[in-house]
Amino acid sequence: MSSYWNYRLATKIDNNERLFSIIEVYYDGEKGKGIPNGYTTPNILSNWESVIDLNLTHKLVNKAFKRPIIDLDHFPNEYEL
Repeated sequence: MSSYWNYRLATKIDNNERLFSIIEVYYDGEKGKGIPNGYTTPNILSNWESVIDLNLTHKLVNKAFKRPIIDLDHFPNEYEL
């Protein structure tokens, strides 16, 4: 079994306020078919060593807006708008 990751929009309730962020989500299984099994804390677009790397990351992050939002309060479920 392999694993992979991608960027996803995520949401959670913090101090009675719904917050949104971009996180890295890790999956078990084949790409496109895996179930999320872990994620990182939000801090994606800071502290890059080159503008080229930051720009490439920005392009990958942009794809996150085309995927369902992960509900961190009920991980790995998706958030319903």
